[in-house]
Amino acid sequence: MNTERTDPTDLAGQMSEARSAPASADDRRHLAELEKANAKLRLQLHYQNQQHAGLVADAAAMKREVHEAIAELGCVARERAQFEAETRASKDYYQSLFEGSPTAYWLQDWSAVKNYFDDCRAAGIQDFERHFNEHPREVTRLLHLVKIVRVNEAAKKLYRAAVKSDLLQGLGTFKPELADRDFFKQLVAFARGETLYESETQNLTLTGEVIHIALRKAVIPGFEHDLSRVMAALTDITARKRAVDRLHASLREKEILLREIHHRVKNNLQLISGLLDLSAHHTNGADPIALLEDARSRIYTMGLVHTQLYNSNRFDAVPMEQHIRELAQYLAQTHARPDRQVTVTVTPSAVELTVNQAIPCALAINELISNAFKHAFSDRTSGLIRVAIEPDSERRIHARVSDNGSGLPAHIDFDQPRTLGLQLVVNLVRRQLKGTLQVIREGGTAVAMSFPLGGV
Repeated sequence: MNTERTDPTDLAGQMSEARSAPASADDRRHLAELEKANAKLRLQLHYQNQQHAGLVADAAAMKREVHEAIAELGCVARERAQFEAETRASKDYYQSLFEGSPTAYWLQDWSAVKNYFDDCRAAGIQDFERHFNEHPREVTRLLHLVKIVRVNEAAKKLYRAAVKSDLLQGLGTFKPELADRDFFKQLVAFARGETLYESETQNLTLTGEVIHIALRKAVIPGFEHDLSRVMAALTDITARKRAVDRLHASLREKEILLREIHHRVKNNLQLISGLLDLSAHHTNGADPIALLEDARSRIYTMGLVHTQLYNSNRFDAVPMEQHIRELAQYLAQTHARPDRQVTVTVTPSAVELTVNQAIPCALAINELISNAFKHAFSDRTSGLIRVAIEPDSERRIHARVSDNGSGLPAHIDFDQPRTLGLQLVVNLVRRQLKGTLQVIREGGTAVAMSFPLGGV
């Protein structure tokens, strides 16, 4: 049989011609062969058409898959670009937070210390607090194993560094001896597996200045296994510490002052009691009203000392000029008479005395001024009383009360005083102030006192 490929069109024409011609046996056989060949060709053509359609479909599917893959790759590329952009933005953001924070930040690497902890545990050491107490040199050695990876601008300013790289020298550069105990506590905390440590301690700046800091150290999540990233936040609390120290000092001062006030009140009450007791022993028919006026004058003099202390905002010294002026004004009003004009002058002075000297000095001056008002001008319509107090170069105080009155009677002797007022003056000056008294009887009366400054 001829198996050469025949054009189906030619074959169909041959079959049409064979059918229209007279049929012989050979023709019928030939027609059968033609129909068989035509059927075979049609089948082959059908298979070829199916294969072509499949190839076309496969090509279309592949084309779609390629387009989808390209689209997916484009989406992935866009997402990756967006992710990288967001990552850069996030990195820049946190970088700006790190650098721009007013809090000093140190990024530290404790991995060498972590290896030490692991070696200790492998050697059977579990109680690290006891271990470091028994081996204090290890604390110092480990201090120098902590690496400073990075610092921010606030840390540079806090530690007075010219550039940040000056701070990348290790912790040992910045910790004074008095802060070693704090690093000891940090070691114990991290050795126990803690990831946060807080304390108040002291550091040294690069200029050698001791600063007080509030310290907060935290292991960054994800680095617990090797402690290679530990963030330390340091806040300068030096000003707060100094303010607290001032408050404590002020509190101690006020406690001392309170005890001193109680002591002074007790002494003043004892002194008042003594004055009243002396007055009781010197009544001898004296006018009780006058005795009470004298007692009130003495108590006022003592109270005036404390008023001067309060008004001066000082508790260690009394400005005597102001005190004497107010005392003289009070006594002038107390002893004022409509038929007599007595003037009291006070010489300007910068003398300041402690309370222990101011009270006896003021009481003595009170007695001398009161005595002048009572006795120096009994037969006169006017008079002058002068009061002066001044220091000398040998740290002695000289006080003088003088008048231009009738003069002190000759029988009155300060070495053997008989009146209560003079007895007080002698006792106050000679016993309490450890001073001397001198009486001048010229042109009236003048009494001069001299005592060592701060001698009581």
